[in-house]
Amino acid sequence: MNVSKAFRIITLLVMFGLSVVAYGDAIVGETMVTISGRVGLPGGEEGSLIPFNGNMPVTSDPQGGVGVIANGQLSFFIGTPATLGPLESALEEVVRGWGNVTISIPAATGAMLVLRTPEPGMALRRVYSGGAAMSRWEGGIYYIFVDRDVTITANRRIENISQHDGWEYIVDYRAFNITLRTGWNAIRRSGSNSAGEDNPQDFMVFRLSLATADEIEPTWAGARWAYVHDDELRHWF
Repeated sequence: MNVSKAFRIITLLVMFGLSVVAYGDAIVGETMVTISGRVGLPGGEEGSLIPFNGNMPVTSDPQGGVGVIANGQLSFFIGTPATLGPLESALEEVVRGWGNVTISIPAATGAMLVLRTPEPGMALRRVYSGGAAMSRWEGGIYYIFVDRDVTITANRRIENISQHDGWEYIVDYRAFNITLRTGWNAIRRSGSNSAGEDNPQDFMVFRLSLATADEIEPTWAGARWAYVHDDELRHWF
């Protein structure tokens, strides 16, 4: 299936009243996700993205899907994933840091959408950021498929990390209670931090919630998708 055909299918889904929700540059429904947006590379000032203008195919093995980056513009479509696994495993990257996550139906299965290119170890992630150097917020949108309605919850957890130079990090993982519906869901993982030059302390707050149709748009030169190596993903949000 080519990308243009996929977009025609989406139009038919909307015409026949099937449940789909637009999230700015993504349309998420029970049986499909379609994505579009500009791609950027790390390396800009204060963590910003540098616009990427290249061309390459995009896949999501082993879940399936079809897509391409054309002149820096991403287009991608996926229906029901080809493979599902334990939901706990699918959520591992999303809920990292909480450590006390409960899934209402432990037998539930699912998949996380990860967009890949032919370059080994590289992935595309939906990101956003804003604020000043000493008071920033940033985050990412994760697309999760579940085979049934299920609720995921976690209690609040606060972690104190002290560095040898006297700098102290306080990380606050806020409690969440999220109901995922059968099919595809868009989850927002967001983080904010504040620090004062005269106060050797960095206070970070992480939150998890369902993404909303009016999600915050990025300020990174219009780039919505970061093209990064797997090892770099954890440093972004």
